[in-house]
Amino acid sequence: MFDRKAYYLKNRAKILKQKAASRERNRDSAIEKKRVYNQEHREERAVYSREYRRLGRAKYRASYEALSAKSKVQNALKTGKLNREPCGECGKLEVEAHHDDYAHPLAIIWLCHICHMKLHRESGSYDKINAPKIHLRSLRDGLQKKFIKAPTWDAS
Repeated sequence: MFDRKAYYLKNRAKILKQKAASRERNRDSAIEKKRVYNQEHREERAVYSREYRRLGRAKYRASYEALSAKSKVQNALKTGKLNREPCGECGKLEVEAHHDDYAHPLAIIWLCHICHMKLHRESGSYDKINAPKIHLRSLRDGLQKKFIKAPTWDAS
């Protein structure tokens, strides 16, 4: 049986050189294809871009609160206003700060990494910063409802 990975690793430099040469040979036709596609799908791409930016702003706002709270904890630790304590669940000394509410950045619970992830799994907030995720597949499905043809991309 032919092992693609072994072949690639053995001939990597040769393959990359061939790909670069192919890109250079077909550069003008690729640019033309992109230009034509962009003209034909202008409206769908505009809707997708607006939706992507809207979701991105929401994600940024949510992550800003989390990062701001984390920064305030780090500063309080450096200045001595806050001291690390053992894990509130198991007593380990290597701990992380857990925020129940980012609006109160210094109201934290000290947990080891295992207990911290366990708490997030149990509460259903497993995301690191609890920010809304942009799911391309659902965005594509929403576009298909608005238009006959939606832009295609691989969301997996």
